[in-house]
Amino acid sequence: SKGGVMQLTRAQAEAWSRFGVNANAIAPGFFATPLTAPLAGDPARWQRMAARTMIGRNGELPDLAGTAVFLASRASDYITGQTIFVDGGFSAG
Repeated sequence: SKGGVMQLTRAQAEAWSRFGVNANAIAPGFFATPLTAPLAGDPARWQRMAARTMIGRNGELPDLAGTAVFLASRASDYITGQTIFVDGGFSAG
């Protein structure tokens, strides 16, 4: 599904950026959310997921805040069509 989001982000950037609308996405790693509660509720599985990241832990919701604020700020005005992975290095491994 992340591949689909990446392609959609690129397509939206191509369609809208010329009108001053930037389109970017955040691709989160493993975070404790209601959707991941069954996984997070199993300490052994949760730790195995954490061990697969370069940082050695799963994400915490505040880990997404900096990226979201950056993309919402003027500092990202020249960025469009990009997907930023906030996954503790999981996708780089």
